[in-house]
Amino acid sequence: MWTRVVAYHFLFQNKQLAQDVLGLRQRGMPAWRRAFVRLCYPLLRAAIRSGFKVHDQGHVARCMEGVRQVFDQVGNWVGWRQGGREAYKLPGKLPAM
Repeated sequence: MWTRVVAYHFLFQNKQLAQDVLGLRQRGMPAWRRAFVRLCYPLLRAAIRSGFKVHDQGHVARCMEGVRQVFDQVGNWVGWRQGGREAYKLPGKLPAM
């Protein structure tokens, strides 16, 4: 969920891009559905912002920190720089998140 919150936070800063992602430019999309996305975009945006708490800056910041922690963990599991050379490691089993 963290990535969705962060993605929607940045996506909704650009109306045209948000409409495209919500279906405006999907191949094979019927004209009536494209019109629906355009017409109902404010309602769709409001529902997504409310449902994922995208409007809450504190929540977005916590989600961003969660995403950073996951990337740090993955970086620690699969590779790191050591002594100016690349070193890679893969554990036998990655823990579930």
